[in-house]
Amino acid sequence: MPQEQSPSLEEYRKGLPSEKKELSTAGKKRFRLVLVLMIVLVAALGLANFLQSPTAKILAGTGTVQGIVVNKEGKPLNADIFITGTQWQTSTNPNGEFELNLPAGNYSLVVARNGMGNEYPITVQRGKVQNLGKIVLVSTPSPGD
Repeated sequence: MPQEQSPSLEEYRKGLPSEKKELSTAGKKRFRLVLVLMIVLVAALGLANFLQSPTAKILAGTGTVQGIVVNKEGKPLNADIFITGTQWQTSTNPNGEFELNLPAGNYSLVVARNGMGNEYPITVQRGKVQNLGKIVLVSTPSPGD
């Protein structure tokens, strides 16, 4: 800054002048548009994340899946029942029966016993009971047995 344009000592005592630059109307509109777009984007990402959460599935309602696990002779089996990718699981009772209450949605149900098992795609509907009926677990002999 040339010396001729520099403030005097008296101006320093009063305080330096502040130069406030106002945004143009177009600049204000652009700023508001960017701000609104960012808020909408954050809200959309938050909603997408929430919809995949267990809480959202619980809010969607629950339904029941039930069935009976038997061997090829039709005798009840003790088996473990679980839903892949979740912590939901149960075991059959002495009669081979099981029941799981789950949030509405699509799942893969696995019926397992002694290292063998079968996977079943299921759809749980709010307020409804899906009876899988008799689930036959058949052990397949490995070569050399």
